[in-house]
Amino acid sequence: MKNFFEQYFLEKDKDFSVIIESNESVAYAYLLKEEQIVGDVWLYNLDVPPNQSNWNRNDMPFLNPLEFLDPNIPFKPPLEEEDFQVRWGGEKLEDLNARIYIRETLIAILQYGSLPGFSSLVAKDGPLATKMKLHRQDSR
Repeated sequence: MKNFFEQYFLEKDKDFSVIIESNESVAYAYLLKEEQIVGDVWLYNLDVPPNQSNWNRNDMPFLNPLEFLDPNIPFKPPLEEEDFQVRWGGEKLEDLNARIYIRETLIAILQYGSLPGFSSLVAKDGPLATKMKLHRQDSR
Protein backbone atom coordinates (compact mmCIF):
# COMPACT_ATOMS: atom_id res chain seq x y z
CA MET A 1 0.00 0.00 0.00
CA LYS A 2 1.73 3.12 -1.23
CA ASN A 3 1.08 6.77 -0.40
CA PHE A 4 -0.78 6.04 2.81
CA PHE A 5 -1.44 8.50 5.65
CA GLU A 6 -3.59 7.88 8.71
CA GLN A 7 -3.78 9.34 12.21
CA TYR A 8 -4.89 7.29 15.24
CA PHE A 9 -5.83 9.16 18.43
CA LEU A 10 -5.54 8.03 22.04
CA GLU A 11 -9.19 7.91 23.12
CA LYS A 12 -8.67 9.16 26.67
CA ASP A 13 -6.38 12.05 25.63
CA LYS A 14 -6.77 13.42 22.10
CA ASP A 15 -3.50 15.38 22.54
CA PHE A 16 -1.72 12.10 21.70
CA SER A 17 -1.84 10.40 18.34
CA VAL A 18 0.10 8.13 16.03
CA ILE A 19 0.60 8.95 12.39
CA ILE A 20 1.42 6.13 10.01
CA GLU A 21 2.54 7.18 6.58
CA SER A 22 4.16 5.62 3.57
CA ASN A 23 5.24 6.80 0.18
CA GLU A 24 6.25 4.70 -2.79
CA SER A 25 9.41 3.45 -1.04
CA VAL A 26 9.16 3.36 2.78
CA ALA A 27 6.78 3.58 5.77
CA TYR A 28 7.23 5.29 9.14
CA ALA A 29 5.19 5.88 12.28
CA TYR A 30 5.29 8.94 14.53
CA LEU A 31 4.02 9.43 18.08
CA LEU A 32 2.73 12.98 18.53
CA LYS A 33 1.83 15.05 21.56
CA GLU A 34 -0.36 17.75 20.11
CA GLU A 35 1.61 18.49 16.93
CA GLN A 36 5.11 17.70 18.22
CA ILE A 37 6.83 14.39 17.35
CA VAL A 38 7.82 12.66 20.62
CA GLY A 39 8.61 9.24 19.15
CA ASP A 40 9.26 7.75 15.73
CA VAL A 41 10.11 4.45 14.09
CA TRP A 42 10.76 2.98 10.65
CA LEU A 43 8.05 0.42 9.84
CA TYR A 44 9.06 -1.25 6.55
CA ASN A 45 10.64 -0.74 3.15
CA LEU A 46 8.61 -0.97 -0.03
CA ASP A 47 11.65 -0.56 -2.29
CA VAL A 48 14.65 -2.87 -2.33
CA PRO A 49 16.78 -1.94 0.69
CA PRO A 50 20.22 -0.53 0.01
CA ASN A 51 23.25 -2.65 0.90
CA GLN A 52 24.75 0.12 3.02
CA SER A 53 23.60 3.19 4.89
CA ASN A 54 23.43 6.36 2.90
CA TRP A 55 22.20 9.12 5.18
CA ASN A 56 22.05 11.84 2.53
CA ARG A 57 19.34 14.37 3.50
CA ASN A 58 18.19 14.44 -0.14
CA ASP A 59 17.15 10.78 0.19
CA MET A 60 14.70 11.33 3.07
CA PRO A 61 12.70 9.47 4.17
CA PHE A 62 15.39 6.83 4.44
CA LEU A 63 15.07 3.20 3.50
CA ASN A 64 16.41 0.91 6.22
CA PRO A 65 19.55 -0.77 4.79
CA LEU A 66 20.14 -4.52 4.68
CA GLU A 67 22.72 -4.35 7.47
CA PHE A 68 19.91 -3.61 9.98
CA LEU A 69 17.14 -5.89 8.67
CA ASP A 70 16.40 -9.38 9.95
CA PRO A 71 16.27 -11.64 6.86
CA ASN A 72 14.66 -14.46 8.87
CA ILE A 73 11.40 -12.61 9.48
CA PRO A 74 8.81 -13.05 6.75
CA PHE A 75 6.95 -9.81 6.13
CA LYS A 76 4.38 -8.69 3.61
CA PRO A 77 3.48 -4.99 3.52
CA PRO A 78 -0.14 -4.09 4.26
CA LEU A 79 -2.55 -4.01 1.36
CA GLU A 80 -5.30 -1.88 2.91
CA GLU A 81 -5.91 0.47 5.83
CA GLU A 82 -7.72 -2.25 7.78
CA ASP A 83 -4.45 -4.20 8.00
CA PHE A 84 -3.18 -1.65 10.57
CA GLN A 85 -4.12 -1.55 14.22
CA VAL A 86 -2.77 0.74 16.94
CA ARG A 87 -3.14 -0.37 20.57
CA TRP A 88 -2.32 2.07 23.34
CA GLY A 89 -0.73 1.23 26.69
CA GLY A 90 0.72 2.88 29.77
CA GLU A 91 -1.01 4.85 32.49
CA LYS A 92 1.60 7.57 33.03
CA LEU A 93 3.24 9.82 30.46
CA GLU A 94 6.61 8.12 30.87
CA ASP A 95 4.93 4.73 30.24
CA LEU A 96 2.79 5.83 27.28
CA ASN A 97 3.24 3.54 24.30
CA ALA A 98 1.54 2.69 21.05
CA ARG A 99 1.87 -0.78 19.58
CA ILE A 100 1.50 -1.02 15.84
CA TYR A 101 0.14 -4.25 14.39
CA ILE A 102 -0.14 -5.29 10.77
CA ARG A 103 -2.61 -8.13 10.26
CA GLU A 104 -2.47 -8.92 14.01
CA THR A 105 1.35 -9.15 14.04
CA LEU A 106 3.22 -6.74 16.30
CA ILE A 107 5.55 -4.74 14.05
CA ALA A 108 6.59 -1.72 16.12
CA ILE A 109 6.32 -0.01 19.50
CA LEU A 110 6.45 3.74 19.94
CA GLN A 111 7.13 5.17 23.39
CA TYR A 112 7.15 8.74 24.58
CA GLY A 113 10.70 9.95 23.99
CA SER A 114 11.84 6.93 21.94
CA LEU A 115 13.63 8.26 18.90
CA PRO A 116 13.84 5.73 17.32
CA GLY A 117 11.20 3.34 18.54
CA PHE A 118 11.24 -0.45 18.49
CA SER A 119 10.79 -2.77 15.50
CA SER A 120 10.31 -6.52 15.24
CA LEU A 121 11.77 -6.44 11.70
CA VAL A 122 15.32 -5.35 12.51
CA ALA A 123 18.25 -7.57 13.48
CA LYS A 124 20.18 -4.87 15.32
CA ASP A 125 19.76 -1.35 16.63
CA GLY A 126 20.14 1.42 14.10
CA PRO A 127 19.27 5.06 13.59
CA LEU A 128 15.79 4.26 12.22
CA ALA A 129 14.66 1.51 14.61
CA THR A 130 15.75 -0.31 17.75
CA LYS A 131 15.55 -4.10 17.93
CA MET A 132 12.40 -5.08 19.80
CA LYS A 133 12.81 -7.33 22.78
CA LEU A 134 9.43 -8.96 23.23
CA HIS A 135 7.97 -9.66 26.63
CA ARG A 136 4.99 -11.89 27.18
CA GLN A 137 2.58 -8.93 27.43
CA ASP A 138 3.93 -7.42 24.17
CA SER A 139 2.61 -10.29 22.07
CA ARG A 140 -1.03 -9.48 22.77
